[in-house]
Amino acid sequence: MKQLLFLASAATMAVACTSSPKGYTITGNLGNTQMNGQTVYLYDLAKGERVDSTTVDSSTFVFKGSVEAPSIYQVQLGRAGAIVIAENAPIQIDFSQQPANVTGEGLNATFGKMQAESSLLSKEVRTKADELKQKYANNADSFQIVFAPIYEKFQEKQEELTNSYLNANKDNMIGVWSFLMQADNMGLAQIDSMMKEVPLASSFKQLTEIRTQKENLAKTQAGAKFVDFKGTNLKGETVSLSDYVGKGQYVLVDFWASWCGPCKRQIPYLKEIYNTYSKDGLVVLGVNVWDSKPRFEAALEEEGMIWPNIYASENNDATDLYGIRGIPQIMLIAPDGTIVARDLGGDAMKTFVAEQLAAKK
Repeated sequence: MKQLLFLASAATMAVACTSSPKGYTITGNLGNTQMNGQTVYLYDLAKGERVDSTTVDSSTFVFKGSVEAPSIYQVQLGRAGAIVIAENAPIQIDFSQQPANVTGEGLNATFGKMQAESSLLSKEVRTKADELKQKYANNADSFQIVFAPIYEKFQEKQEELTNSYLNANKDNMIGVWSFLMQADNMGLAQIDSMMKEVPLASSFKQLTEIRTQKENLAKTQAGAKFVDFKGTNLKGETVSLSDYVGKGQYVLVDFWASWCGPCKRQIPYLKEIYNTYSKDGLVVLGVNVWDSKPRFEAALEEEGMIWPNIYASENNDATDLYGIRGIPQIMLIAPDGTIVARDLGGDAMKTFVAEQLAAKK
């Protein structure tokens, strides 16, 4: 009988010692009291949803929960953030370091090592950039010439690092994160191929959005017909791109926003093109995106943009349909509605428009 009790007790202890934690505990340390009382948010990147929030108290915060399977979570505190692998184990984030340092068990031990190696590469290139900025303080062109190959080498090292972790972790969330970090620079076919190698990534909303963007970008390259969308004019009336495009004249379409510095730098070129060729039938059309209507209307007056504009910032249809991830995006559309070219700008845009209109005559 005593032997049976001993065996039962031993079995219970074995289960207790080998069972995994019932949930995760994410503990954040800020190292100072400046953020006490501030709200910290926790996001599930797979779903693209906020899953929890808490408050900083005595320079720390804690999230507790559980996951059925590991995922990737983002912790956000103001402008500071950190990525962790959400798994049922203790996870620590040290926000007193920049970038924040993640440590933990299981996948987070490896993930923290990956982030530390990446941070070291970033620190090295920032240090070099600061040294060169001092050396070429009065010669920005020389700085760019010298720094360009250094930055290119840095990007190569970062890609090598990410690929090494990707290839070693295709069956877990470290591989998924490595894939997500490179997806923006991949073509559609490469994304589809990698999704087969890293099947866990297929559930991530971010990757689905990147893939859709690549697909729409491919559908709206030179030679394709324009894709229609709606917005409003200055009177608040609903208008469509098709109200201007495909009507028998060339249309230069400028996707822009009031807060976008590079967009504003294209306005003088657009004005010159408008003043030179509008009498010949060329239409310059602005499409305001990612903006507020008051700022859009104020910018039109401040910048003297007298050509027609569509306010398309109520939703992201205009940019989504054309696979636009950054602005300005200026494209020339032919009289029959065929896209002639994208990514136009500056003096090259002026020359290209002049050549196309000359060929039409």
